[in-house]
Amino acid sequence: MTGANGNLGSATLAALHARGAVAMGGSCTPGEGMRCLDFDDHVSLDLAGVSTLVLISAGYAEDDQVVGRHAAVLDAAVRDGIGHVVYTSLTTAGDHLGFALAHRCRFR
Repeated sequence: MTGANGNLGSATLAALHARGAVAMGGSCTPGEGMRCLDFDDHVSLDLAGVSTLVLISAGYAEDDQVVGRHAAVLDAAVRDGIGHVVYTSLTTAGDHLGFALAHRCRFR
């Protein structure tokens, strides 16, 4: 799970662990037992051994920077053979939000 030090990531990771799931967090500022996953440092995007990636959004930045960060993680997921990606995104009900465009799912 990316963003494991953030509000959504840490809560989701804790809930998964409470249910006995084998789950690992990643963050650009990793805590104990986490992987370093810095969306801006493509070398750090090592997803080897991951079967399902929970991709929590790259956060606030200009749209092109957010899209670029997401693309880097998805490229690493393809490279490392991840079978499933779960992305926290918006529904069309969020289209009026200023940051919505960069967070829509895009398939390549």
